[in-house]
Formats: sequence, C-alpha cells, structure tokens
Amino acid sequence: MKNPLVLALLILAVLGGAVWYTNENPPAGDEESVSLVDVKEDQIAAITVRKAGAEPLTVTRAEGETDWKFGGGLSYPADNAAIGLMVTNLSSLDADRVVEEQTTDWAPYGLEGDGEISVDVTFRKGEAKEAPAAKKIVFGRETPTGSGAYARIDGDPRLFTVYNYVKTTFDKKPFDWRDKKLLQVEEDSVSRLELDLKDRAFAFDKSEDKKWRIQEPSRLRADNFTVGDLARSIEGAQMTAEVEGDGFSFDRPLASAEVEDAKGSHTLKVIRDGERYLAQSSDQQGVYEVSATFAESLQKNLADFREKKLFDFGFEPLAKISLRDGATSAAIEKKADKWALTTDGDREVGSEKAQTLIDALRNLSATAFPTDEAGQFGRYGLASPALEAGIVAAGEGATTEKLLISDLGKERVYAARDGEASVYEIEKSAAEEIRRALESLLAADEKPAEESGTPPEEGR
Repeated sequence: MKNPLVLALLILAVLGGAVWYTNENPPAGDEESVSLVDVKEDQIAAITVRKAGAEPLTVTRAEGETDWKFGGGLSYPADNAAIGLMVTNLSSLDADRVVEEQTTDWAPYGLEGDGEISVDVTFRKGEAKEAPAAKKIVFGRETPTGSGAYARIDGDPRLFTVYNYVKTTFDKKPFDWRDKKLLQVEEDSVSRLELDLKDRAFAFDKSEDKKWRIQEPSRLRADNFTVGDLARSIEGAQMTAEVEGDGFSFDRPLASAEVEDAKGSHTLKVIRDGERYLAQSSDQQGVYEVSATFAESLQKNLADFREKKLFDFGFEPLAKISLRDGATSAAIEKKADKWALTTDGDREVGSEKAQTLIDALRNLSATAFPTDEAGQFGRYGLASPALEAGIVAAGEGATTEKLLISDLGKERVYAARDGEASVYEIEKSAAEEIRRALESLLAADEKPAEESGTPPEEGR
C-alpha cells in the first residue's frame, strides 16, 4: 500500500479492536475460579428463577424434608431428581473469572435488574450467624466469543464470566422441573393391572409369591417378565410435552390401562391424534403427549403375555423325575447328592445324563396355543399321550408337575400340563431331546477298559 496515512489508520483500528476485545475477554491466566455460591446442598431451602418474558419459577422444601414443591400456585408434583441436579450445581457454583473488580454500569453486559436470568437462593439457618440468609445471582448476555456469559452477584461490584452451561442450568420452564410420571403409583404395592385395547382386553393380578397371573380373558399362566415389563411401562409412563386446548375425546381410547395399588385405582388413557399420541391420567390434570414407543408397546396380544415354558420349576432343584415313552418307563431320584435310577435297582446315573434330561424338560417351550377349551385333548392326541414326564421339586412344599406329549411321529406335536385345559404346540425336536435323554438314562454307562479286564489295543 503506497499511502502511509491509510496504512497507519488501519494499524490503529486493529490495535483499538484488540484493546477492546482484551478488555471484554481478558485472559484467564493462572488464577483460580471464583466461588459464587459455596454451601452444602441441604442448606438450600428455596430457589426462584426469573427469566425475561416469563413468570417466576419457585421451588421450596420445608425444614427437615428432602422433597421439593412448586410455589407460585403450581399444584403439580415436582421432579426431585431434576431439581436435585440443579441444586447440586448451584451449591458449588463457580465463576470462570473476574472481568472487573469495580463495575458501575451493568447495562453493557445485560446485567441490569434481573438481567436475562436471575436466581434467588434462600438458605436455611447455618451454624455461622454471619452467613447470608439469601443470595441473588444474575446472568446477562453472552461474551463476544460465545463461550460464556456475564454474571454478577447482587450487591457485589465485581463482573464475572461463567461458562454457558452454568447459565443454561437455570434456563428452565415449569415443565422441565415437574414430575413427568403420568401415574403416581406405589410400584411395590401394585396388585392388579388391566389393559383394554378396544378389540381385546386383559386383566392380571399377583399371586401370594408376587408373580403375575392372567385373569382375563381366562385364567392362564402368565410370563412374569413380560407382564412385569408391561406393568413397569404403564406405571412409569412419562409425558413428553404439555398439550394446549380441550378439544380431545378420550371416550374411545386406543388403549386404556388401570393399575391398582395400596392407595387405590389409577387410570391412563391413550389416543392417537395424527402423528402424535396423547394421554390423559387420573393422577395429572390436563392432556399430554407421550412417546410413540410407549403407546405402541401397549399393543399386545394374549400370546405375548402367556408363559411359554411348559414346566414351572425353572432353576429350582429337583428331587424326582419320571418318564414314560410308550411302554418304556424310567424314574430317577436324588439320593445323597447323586441321581439313582429307581426303576433299575437304584443304579447310579451320571450327573451329566441327569442334567441333560433336566435341561430338556426346562427348555421345552410352546410355539403356539391351539386351544384353552376343556375337553379338547382327544383332538390333539393327548387323551392317550405317547410320552409323559413328571417332576417333584426338592425342599418344602414338594411341588409336582406332569406333562403329556402327543405322538412324535406326527407332523405337529402337542403338549399339555396335567390337570389344565390349555394345549401347547411344541417343536418336535424339543420332544425328541426328551426321548433321547430317556434312552441315555436307560443305557448302562460304559466302563473303562482297565476296569472291564480288557487290555487296550496297542498302537492307539
């Protein structure tokens, strides 16, 4: 550039900009961060957040209590976990650095009055009498780099900067801090669950041993894990957003659930509104959006809830097992920690053979449920079963179970639990495993060559 005056003016402008930027964003240096709030979490009794253009948001907790409640006329329950996280961050709130020690004009930093966001903290009385009863932190606009925001403490002349996440910790709406569970259920005391899906309805209750049972459409064995998952999903159903307006009809819901616990009955209804799902709860006033994942998870069929394992003993130890395949029978019994074939003079049975049989019985599962109507055994070849298997559980109570299996030579193989009306279709290969296990039990164990007196062949 040929004009030295223009060059000098450009250099001056650059230097002036650098001076301004440095004043606005001084280097952090080696100095430690400055504490804005430093108290124990349990010393915080109330918090009020004010945000420009919004109503103040207040949460409080009484002396000696841990649960938070909304102030300002908000009646819905608070989310203790969400507020607790905010309290944790607030109790040890630090500034990134001190920009100015003495500030008289807060306007350039967006810190006049309540700034963009202000947080009033009320403390419980501590041991130190001189400790303040309250503190107010005000957050202003972003720093020029966008990595932080300006902040001040009411009554303190210092200008601070904080990281952006510190400010956004308090940039909340009432929905962010409210309990989003649609049902206020005592999960440990739930005793009954009903689910109505328009064209089909189910009812479940818990037995004395706290396992789920199917009561409707008829009394059937339930898959405890599947029904338990359904119960937990309904009990923990959460709103994802509030819905304004009152033009929604829940008279014919897509799904309606009722949960009964020690406090009484709780109902939840779900409808579809275009691409979204809406819910109405007996425990929360209003209409709320719920996730499609939750709404669609309710669409179950009876087979989804049924116990597919033919035997209930699971991993309980067994005392006796009996088998009959046509004219062939065998029974084994646990004696002195060993299995004995009682139908062959208490001949000892190898533990591997016994375990193979137990596994085959335990793993026997239904692939379909042809009928639950009584008197249909003959139709499925179970009036005169080809194979029978029975167990007696060890320990007190001596639970017994007996299974009937149809002809394995047919294309389809069926099974039933003795004394129950339901017929189960099973994999032919699974029934064949039981047959092979029986054959293995009856076969004598081969003795090692040295015990039989026959010398081993040379060259091997």
